[in-house]
Amino acid sequence: MGEEKTRIFGLADALRFVFVPLMATAFILIAKVPSSSFLAGLGLSADYSGHLGGEYMNLAYSLFLGNGFSDPFGRSTGPTAWMPPVIPALIALVLTASQGDMRWVKIAAGCVQWTTIACVLFPPLLLGSVLTCDAKQWRFILGAIVGSIAVASNFYHLAQFTHDHLFGLIFLTLLWLMVVIDARNESGSKFAFAKGFFSGVGALTHTVGGIAAIILQLWLSRNARTRLLLVFGFLLASLPWCFRCYHQLGRFFPIKSNAGFDAYQALIVDDDGVPDYASLAQHPVHANSPAGAEYDEIGESEFVRSKQKLFFQRLQNSPADAIKRVIFRFQAFVMGEGSPEHEFLCVQRRQWKVGWNCFFGIMVVLLAISRDSPFYAIIALKIWMLFSVPYVLVSYYDRYGAALVSIQAIIVYSGVCLLIDCMIDRRFPILRRSIKLSGKNG
Repeated sequence: MGEEKTRIFGLADALRFVFVPLMATAFILIAKVPSSSFLAGLGLSADYSGHLGGEYMNLAYSLFLGNGFSDPFGRSTGPTAWMPPVIPALIALVLTASQGDMRWVKIAAGCVQWTTIACVLFPPLLLGSVLTCDAKQWRFILGAIVGSIAVASNFYHLAQFTHDHLFGLIFLTLLWLMVVIDARNESGSKFAFAKGFFSGVGALTHTVGGIAAIILQLWLSRNARTRLLLVFGFLLASLPWCFRCYHQLGRFFPIKSNAGFDAYQALIVDDDGVPDYASLAQHPVHANSPAGAEYDEIGESEFVRSKQKLFFQRLQNSPADAIKRVIFRFQAFVMGEGSPEHEFLCVQRRQWKVGWNCFFGIMVVLLAISRDSPFYAIIALKIWMLFSVPYVLVSYYDRYGAALVSIQAIIVYSGVCLLIDCMIDRRFPILRRSIKLSGKNG
């Protein structure tokens, strides 16, 4: 890593970026899209994107109307910690600036969707043009192809389904870029507090992403002072919200409260551990469901407490069933079959995503076992692992994995580059070790 030198980004590199939108558009148009064009409608086509994140939109309306952070299900239920606060606050800010005009909220959502697509395309192009000292023309072209296929394979969740996974993807891309630049500059504890604070804000935006970020940085840090500053920055950003939740709900929740219900739903309500549209009908968002009626009657704090108690009872009584569900979630996470959270609205070609995830899985194994894996790929692998573990253990929907598309693109690009380099230089490390061992035995 110390021997690599950053290339100067010149005019020729800038001119090559002209071809990226053309190539990306070509792959995107191959994807099966609804009749109302994605390009014409800023992503707000005739599918499920109009709900703008479900509970997040309800919370934003409560903030806009002056009712505080409350009523996550669109009915008067009082203060809540069901979701982290940053996304509702941003939507409420747009509502306030536009005097409640939903058209501006939808335009903002479309801009977020375009930003996520840029976040998928940008890292492979950056790796092919700037971050590696031996960048060649084929690396840039490969980066454009990998990024475009990643967008096309995950088109539904990137461009048509608006939820917190979009912010999660943006955050994870920024995290990867920050860690890579930090590793190259060897800044140490110089910006540790700021990085910890960034992770804390990330946790208030996308809880699993923020927690993965602080764990990753503690993992990579080299001394106690850096770790202390990281933790201090993280707590300074996140603890005020936790204290607010305790004051309002009478119970301490780590960022958000719905994790206990998600665990209960995946272990007890759903039949295989991957909640689908049928099990979602038992969500408290539906006022006429048993869960909705119970939530309204006893309040959020007691509701979550009761579901957590049922979860731990089932976990203690049927550990084998819990393990089976974890295995099924891992299969769904890796293969992309996932939860058809809104199956009747999906418009992408499912085989594209399954094919993409299978190829991605091969690249993960290759990079994990190779001695020549670049540091930026190793960082991407660690982010992927830390982010995916909670969802595999607790609960998983398709959109959860969609937050990792940019990280997947980095891993696929790095793995393909490694394969090509091995074929060109005839130096595949695993085979090289095998040959040496064979020679010794001979």
